[in-house]
Amino acid sequence: MTTVSTVAAFLTEIESYGDAVYRGQAKAEWRVDCSAARRLAPGAKGEDLGKVTHSLAAYTEILLRGALRHVGNCPELPPRSSELEILAQLQHQGAATGLIDFTTEALVALWFACNEHLEEDGAVYILPRSEVRLVAEPEARMHGVMKYFEQPSVREDRLYLWSPRGLQGRPASQASVFVFGRPFLWPRQLWKVVVAQASKPALLAELQAEHGLAADTLFPDLAGYGHANSVSKPFGTDRIVRNWEDRVAEIPGDRPRSMARAYVCWGIAYGEAGQLDQAIERFTEAISLDPRAIDAHVNRAWANSELGNFEDAIPDYDTAIEELETAGDTSEDGKEMLGRLYWRRGAACLRSDREDQACADLNKAVELGVTMWVVDKATGRPRVSAVPDSYLEYRD
Repeated sequence: MTTVSTVAAFLTEIESYGDAVYRGQAKAEWRVDCSAARRLAPGAKGEDLGKVTHSLAAYTEILLRGALRHVGNCPELPPRSSELEILAQLQHQGAATGLIDFTTEALVALWFACNEHLEEDGAVYILPRSEVRLVAEPEARMHGVMKYFEQPSVREDRLYLWSPRGLQGRPASQASVFVFGRPFLWPRQLWKVVVAQASKPALLAELQAEHGLAADTLFPDLAGYGHANSVSKPFGTDRIVRNWEDRVAEIPGDRPRSMARAYVCWGIAYGEAGQLDQAIERFTEAISLDPRAIDAHVNRAWANSELGNFEDAIPDYDTAIEELETAGDTSEDGKEMLGRLYWRRGAACLRSDREDQACADLNKAVELGVTMWVVDKATGRPRVSAVPDSYLEYRD
C-alpha cells in the first residue's frame, strides 16, 4: 500500500502493476464490494458476507425481471439489450446491482478517489487482469448473467470482467468495465494506492486543467449532471472565481459599465475565497472602468477593512456616500443603504483614531434608522445598540 499526493507520483506508482483495471473510492477504509451487497446486508462483515453471496443471484434475477419492461421503451435500453447491458445501465442510473464499477483509465479512478469526502483519505484499487476471466461480447449476448452469480461458496474466487461495447453516456465517458460474480473482492486480490486527504483539491484541479476530467465530462447525461450537483457534492469557490473570469473575457470592450459590474462580482468571489488582495485588484479595475460604481467602492472599502487598512477604506466610503446623497434616494431602502455606509465609515474612523468623525457618522446612521447588534458590557448579552454603546464597543 502506497500513499500519493500528486498526479505524477500516482502515474509513477501504477507503472509497476502491469495490465490492470482501476477503481477509485473516496474513503480508503471502504471495502471493495457491489452496491447490491450493501443493500442486501448493510454493514455485513466476515462470515455474514456468505449470506450475501447466496442471495445475490436471486436479487439479480428479481432486478432484471422488473427492468425488462423498460427495454425498447427508453433510449438507454434499446431493443435486444443483453442482460449485462441492462445491469450496466441500471448501475449508472443509481440502482444497486451486483456489478462493481472499474475503469480502464487510471486517472478516472484517481478522480473518483478525490471527488468526495475531502476530509478523508481516498484510495485507488488496482485489479490485475490475471485475477479475472474476461467475458467476451458474444458470450455476454448468448448467455444470461445468472450463471455468473450462482457461486457455490463464498470461498470461490470466481471473478468475471466485462468490457461493454456501444454503451453511451456515462459508461463510455468513464471508460467503464465491470467486475462481477461475487459481492466483494478479497484484499489479497487488489493493490491499493492511498490518496492523501490534504491533496484532494489540488489533484482535482490538476486532473481538470491537464486531463479534462471533471463532473461535466464524466457525467455527460442529465441525470448524471444532476447527481454531480446534488447537495452532498462539494462546490469550491474557485469555480465561481473562474466563472467571473470567463464572463469578463466575454464582455465587449465598448461596454465598460457591464465589464465593471463583472469585475465587482469577480472581486466578491475572490473575497469569499479569502483572497482579499486579489479582490481589491478587481474592485480597483472596476473603478477604473466606472469611477461612480458605488458597489465597487463599497466592496473595496470592505476588503481593505478586513485587511486592517482602515485609512485606505475611508476614501471609498466617502465616494459611495457622496454618490448616494447626490442621487437623492429618499426611499426606505435608499435611507437604509446610506445609513449602513455611514455606520461602516464610522467604524473605520474609530479604528483610525478619527473619533469626532466616527461619532458624527454613527449618530447619522442611527438618524437614518440603522440599528446594530452589540454585546452589552454589563450583561454580556446581545442587544440593539445605541450610539454611545456602539462607540465604546468599537473603541475597545
